[in-house]
Amino acid sequence: MKFLLPARCAGIYDTLRRFIQQHKEFSLAVARRAA
Repeated sequence: MKFLLPARCAGIYDTLRRFIQQHKEFSLAVARRAA
């Protein structure tokens, strides 16, 4: 059980980081389209 929690936290962090990366790319695409 002790080993399961860090793995879950790492998975959540990885998902969050991926979401932020996609958001940045989306914002750049919108900025390019608006320019």
